[in-house]
Amino acid sequence: MFTIVAGAGYTGLRVLERLPADNAVGLSRSPVTTTRTCHQVDFDTLETLPVELPGRYRVLYTCPPGGEADDRLRRFLALLVPAPVRFVYISTTGVYGDCKGAVVTLSLIHISEPTRLLRRSRMPSSA
Repeated sequence: MFTIVAGAGYTGLRVLERLPADNAVGLSRSPVTTTRTCHQVDFDTLETLPVELPGRYRVLYTCPPGGEADDRLRRFLALLVPAPVRFVYISTTGVYGDCKGAVVTLSLIHISEPTRLLRRSRMPSSA
């Protein structure tokens, strides 16, 4: 199934490179070095997608939040017509801080000491 990787940064690019090359496209705010199809876009001003959406597709969304109401995500969702069969939203790996290449385990995570300014759900409410 065709896959859009929105946010081809550290994590998204690794996923994109493991998907079938002829059935996946990346969207990134910064230039990336890859043999895969990846379009540079500004998620904060995006008005159209640089790819035509098939009838059935899925999305992996790895972009950081775009403000308190996350207008970046709202703008992107509005462009997904028809809606994807599956939409997977993953958080940034930055929530773990700079672990200097160490393997991250639960023992390294200090839940009582959040490091992000926005510590609430970024998914728009359906209400």
